[in-house]
Formats: sequence, structure tokens, C-alpha cells
Amino acid sequence: MVFNVTDTLCKPNYDVANYGQDISLNLGTQTGALQEVTMATANFEQSGDNNHMDAYSIVISDNATAGMVHEGNDTAYDQTFEFLTDMSAMLYKYDIICAVGVNVSSFSSGSIKLDSVRFTASENLQDGTEVRQLFDNYVNCSLSALTGTGANVFIAHLEGIAMTKIANSNVVKLRIRIDETVSGTNTRQVGLFPLFPFQKTATMKQWTTSVFDWHVHPTLDHAFQIFRDQSVQNLIDYSGVTIQGQARGISVYEPMQQQVQQSGNTGVLLG
Repeated sequence: MVFNVTDTLCKPNYDVANYGQDISLNLGTQTGALQEVTMATANFEQSGDNNHMDAYSIVISDNATAGMVHEGNDTAYDQTFEFLTDMSAMLYKYDIICAVGVNVSSFSSGSIKLDSVRFTASENLQDGTEVRQLFDNYVNCSLSALTGTGANVFIAHLEGIAMTKIANSNVVKLRIRIDETVSGTNTRQVGLFPLFPFQKTATMKQWTTSVFDWHVHPTLDHAFQIFRDQSVQNLIDYSGVTIQGQARGISVYEPMQQQVQQSGNTGVLLG
């Protein structure tokens, strides 16, 4: 039997095997002062804990300098980045990689040491009320204290398996604080590098961005209208589509009897 294409109906389906999503939230996007740092002459360190590979965005360049966003001379770095979610999702894994640093532009006495980077993430209502804390971790730095002009650059890496649900329309906040020990008389800038290299020598090398990466899967409540056979919006047939001759046929199974719930003067269909 031959059917005309206009006689064809389709039924949406939700393939739970193929709906994972990687989200990269770039850090360093907030307005601030920008300090140029010469990477080739800076002291470099990358954190050794949980230092697994990931699919970072890469740029190849032999550039010798990078810009560090800071909050002003002799001011500690404490910034919060916010992301408004558009749907409910399970957060399976998070991965943070960012480069932070301290630059001493003038020095008379004392020392300046970058101690650690603290990452605190939380889920919040849009009015600012905290729903819960997701994690609060320190990544320690072992670079020697600066006792003169110069710069220390620390690549901090933090990852974890979260397995937690983030509700739609909630705000996820990531607060980044750079802890330091300062003494004496000097002028310093401390901040975050939005773009940085993994090696400091002025030759062709890989650069990447400071990011907060998520691996998420939408939760089933996000797809409720698709999983639900008797869709009020799409009027999907309960069992699929059959065709009898050139006319659309009747479902083998009768749809569930709909009930009407009165709410004021409005009827609400419950499938």
C-alpha cells in the first residue's frame, strides 16, 4: 500500500542516552583593572591535586605577556560569578581551572606570598536566598614569597563528581578568593588571568581560558510534556499512529479519561 506524505504523523520521543551537555562558564569577565604580566620572567606553579586532563579550549601563541584582572593596588581579590539556570539538570561533574597571580610593582621591605585559592559554590534563589552550598574548597599554593618586584602565577585546578540536581531558574554562584600573606612596605596587584599559558617560556605554546566547566544532564521533569503520553499541548495519540487506507486510523488503545478540575472560571485538564 502507498501512503501520501501528508498522511504521515509523528510522535516525539526523548532519547535519554544522548542528552548530556558540557557548559563552560568563562571567568574573568567582570570589569576591573588590568595588569600586564610578563610570563617569561614570572614564577610559575600548577596545582598537583586532581590534575586530570579535560577538553579545554586551546589557543596556540608565542605571546610573552598576559593580562591579570585585579581590584586595585593593595586590594585582596574576592569576586563572585553568577549563572542563571534555564532548566532543571543533574550536575554530574564540575571542573575549575584558572590562573591567579600576584604582581609586585614597587618594593621597599617585607614579603608577599600567595597562599591559596578558595572556591565556594552555592545554589541560590533569584532573591539571593541560599538554597544550599555545593562545595567550599581550598587549592594550596607553594610558591615562595616575593621579596622584591616581580610576579607569581599559580594555575589552580579543582574538580569533583557532584551528582546533584540544580533547579531551573535558580542561580549558581561561584565565589573566588585569593588568600595571601603580606608584610612590609610595597605595592602589589592580585587577581585572575582570563587567558593564560601552561608554560612561561616565550615560544609557541598552548593557552587556555579560566573556566568553570559543568557536565550536566537535563532532568526528566524538564521533559515532562514529552514523556507524558497524553499531551494537552500536542494532542499526541496515546499509543502512536496507525493508518487505515488513506485515512488516519484510531489508536489501538483508548486514551485515559480526562478529568476537569475547576479553579474559579478556568478549567484545567489533567492527563
